[in-house]
Amino acid sequence: MFIEAGLGEPALFCEVPVGGAEALVIPWMVQTLKSVLPEVERLGLAGANRIGLDTLEFRARRAARQAGMQITAPMQFCAWSRVKALPPAG
Repeated sequence: MFIEAGLGEPALFCEVPVGGAEALVIPWMVQTLKSVLPEVERLGLAGANRIGLDTLEFRARRAARQAGMQITAPMQFCAWSRVKALPPAG
C-alpha cells in the first residue's frame, strides 16, 4: 500500500500495552467500551445499566489489585514511510 502510493517501504512497529491496577490500560479500555456502547446495545450483548460504566474503572482496578494481575491491551501497529524525493523541476 505504501509503495503503491509512491512512498518508500514502510518501517513497522508493534507494541502491546500491559499494566496492573494503576495502568492507563484500564481507563483506555473503559473509554473504548463507552465509544462502542451503542453498537453493543444494538446487538443485544449488554446494556449500559448491566455494564455499570460509571463504576467500571473502579471495579476493574480493584479486581486487578486483588488478583495481583496484569492486563494486556490489544496489539497496536504503527507504520511510517518517508516521501521519496521529487525529481528536479524543469
